[in-house]
Amino acid sequence: MAEKNYWSRMRRSRMSRRSLLRASARAGVGAAGLALVGCGDDDDDGAAQQASSDATAADDDQPSSGDSSPAAT
Repeated sequence: MAEKNYWSRMRRSRMSRRSLLRASARAGVGAAGLALVGCGDDDDDGAAQQASSDATAADDDQPSSGDSSPAAT
């Protein structure tokens, strides 16, 4: 009894045009999916912007030395 592995069966059988198109379409969809996952934005930038805007808002509450307030008059 002769054992037939995958490669010997593939060598003997021919791939039809329809199965070749199906396999290439699946490969294209897989590559597009990997590209979408690889080009995703990370969440680190949003945290840095939030921290810097909080620091600016805290600075806005403090009067500067040139400000004249109604309480000073």
